[in-house]
Parts: sequence; C-alpha cells; structure tokens
Amino acid sequence: MRSCTWGKHGTLEWLRGKGAGLSASCFPDLVLRTLPNVYPYIVNDPGEGTQAKRRSWACIVDHLVPAMTSAGKYEHLEALETLCREYQEALHLDPAHLPRIKEAIWEKVKESALNRDLGATEEDLANFPSFLERLHAYLHEVSDSLIREGLHILGEPPQGEKLVNFLGALCRLPHGELPALREAVAEALGFSYQELEENPSRWYSELQTTAAALLDRVEEKTRELLEALVRKNFDPVSCPEIVAGVLGKEDRQVARVLEFVAREIWPRLEGVRGEIEACVTGLSGSYVPPGPSGAPTRGRIDVLPTGRNFYSVDPQALPTRSAWEVGKHLAELFLARYLAERGAYPENVGMIIWATNEMRTGGENIAQALYLMGVRPVWEEATGRVRGLELIPREELGRPRLDVVLRVSGLFRDSFLEYHPPA
Repeated sequence: MRSCTWGKHGTLEWLRGKGAGLSASCFPDLVLRTLPNVYPYIVNDPGEGTQAKRRSWACIVDHLVPAMTSAGKYEHLEALETLCREYQEALHLDPAHLPRIKEAIWEKVKESALNRDLGATEEDLANFPSFLERLHAYLHEVSDSLIREGLHILGEPPQGEKLVNFLGALCRLPHGELPALREAVAEALGFSYQELEENPSRWYSELQTTAAALLDRVEEKTRELLEALVRKNFDPVSCPEIVAGVLGKEDRQVARVLEFVAREIWPRLEGVRGEIEACVTGLSGSYVPPGPSGAPTRGRIDVLPTGRNFYSVDPQALPTRSAWEVGKHLAELFLARYLAERGAYPENVGMIIWATNEMRTGGENIAQALYLMGVRPVWEEATGRVRGLELIPREELGRPRLDVVLRVSGLFRDSFLEYHPPA
C-alpha cells in the first residue's frame, strides 16, 4: 500500500508533534505509520517541501509552476497610460492642451482610487510633473509584474501563447554572462533598458515619444523574437536569421540569448513530461532521482526539468550571483525611498527573513542585507559557492554602511545557520 499526498502545504506535515526527529507520539507518525508518502509538490516552494520531508517523510515529486505572464495594462490603467503619453506629447508639441489632459489624468486617478495607492492629494497638482513621474513608474511596475496564467497540468509543458509568455518570464534575468533577453533587445535598439525603466515618463525628443512607449516597443520585439523561435521549432541555427528579421539588423548578443533559450531552456522545459512517470515510479517503490528547487523565473533554470525529488538548497551557495544583483537593486530602491521620505540614511535596519523565500530566490534578501552592510560575497568560480565576504570600498559604495538586525524563522535557523555549542 502506498500513500500519495497532493498539492503543497497539506495538513499532514503540520499536525501536532515535534518539529524534527518525530517520535511515535507525534501525529504525522501516528497517521502514516509505515506508509510511504509520495508527494507531488510545486518546485518553487522548497521551504515548505522541506517541512514535508522533515515531518512526514515525504518523497517529493516536484512539478512545474503555472505558466507566468506580464500583468499588462487594462481598463483604467490602459486609459491612464494613454493620457500620460498625451500629456508628454502636448508638453513638447502642443502646450495649449495641457490643462485639459492634466484634469483628465487627475479625475481618472481618483476614479481608479490610485490616489490612495500613490498617497497623492490635491497638493500634488501644484507639482504635476513630479506626480506624473510617480504615476508613470507605478503604471510600469504594475504592468510589468508577473502573474500566473492558469494552472500547470501535470506532465505537460506550456503550449501556444502560454509558452511564449512563459519563455519571456524565464528570460527576464541574466543567466551567467548572458544578459536578460529584453535588456539585450533594448541595447540592440540603441537604449539602456535600466534607464528606460528608471524614468518611464522621460521624453525622447528625437523620437517624439516617451520611455514608456520605448519599453512597450522592447517588449513587443522580445515577444516577436520568441514567437519566431517557437515557429522555428527552437532551431538554434536559425537564431541569427530570426534576429535580423525581427530587429531589421544582426545582433550577436540577442542571437546568443535566443540560442540559449533553444539549447538550454526549451529542452529543460520540455522535460516536465516526465512528471507523471516520476509519480508512478515513486508509488511503485522505486527510486526518484533528486534535483534542486527554486523559482525558475528567478534565473533558476537549473531546477528544470521537474519530476525530481527536490532538495532545498546548498546553504554555502547563497546568495547566488543573480540573487546578489536583485538584492542590491532591492536595497538601492529601499534606500532611495527612505532618503526621499526622511532626508537621511537609516542608522539601522531590521529585516525578517524566511527560509522558504530564500530557498526559492537563491538568497535575495540575504543579498539585500549584505549590501546594506556594505559587504559582498566572494564566489568560487568552479562551484559557485560563497567562500567569504569582502568589504565594498567606501568610494564604490557611495554611502554609509548600515547595521542590519535579522529576525529569522526556525527553519531558516536549522537550514542555514551553523550551530556552535557553548564551550
């Protein structure tokens, strides 16, 4: 007889009893007794999957996350984006229309209750250009957020439009020395993606358009590239031809990223067809091979293909290089906001860190804490493990080092912190 638990965060592993090393009086052991527990589990939740291993002896069979896509703009957000662009065009081309458009933007903001989200009041109308920058940045942030597109079907990779959207999500972050696909596309078009993203309301007079419109153009070209690659059945040889056809010129960097999608990402994604077979293998009492876990949309394509008995993480490999870049960016955003609101840097920062999130992202919050303190990891080139920390020079850091106090979960303590018993 076999036991099979479906879905993450079930009841069994959270019943009463000890946190680890359960005894015969602990409820999970009382329920299971000698039954094996084969547990299909989403690959991006290693923290809670580890609890299932610790407290219900689970043999995990991980499965893919739902296909992800950009939230995009819709209804009032689309209308506001259009009005923002009209305002920028009128500002530089026809100022007589500014009062009318300004009033329309403010009315739409109140109608959509975005004034509450932005903390905006009637006083912001006196410094409308500054408010417009905040609004434009907010609209881009919302539309660029990743959301689930339906549910994952066990053993089936995404198809059609979902596949294109998901490939775009998997290419949002750099992979090693390769840049993110849309960053490579922006550079091929003559722009810095980071500069466009930092100020979506910026006006490009030579092109008579805004940075937000250019961001949309980059996304459109990125999608066209991936659609063409799918039509070519992920033939890596066709990548230079695809780039030339979509961008109107050759670009080796973009072609290299597309080749990476064809040679690495797609074969791993197609490998999820083995998920059902892995479940049957586990239920028949046979060996389910292990594999890493985490969020594939966070640069962790190593977690693919799914259908493996995932392990949580190598604590000596955190933060990963990609997590370090994200953590630095999070810290810089936090400090910029604090400076704008308080006019000075904080003397100390408190952070709550959970094991689940760090396992999923490769240590983004750990990276954020390290960067706030003004230190950075030193990785071993061969293994990617962190062999130590080094101070970031003050002239490079450009700010004071900050004290950081961490509040960690019990699972984080057990998974990441080395215990030194008292002498």
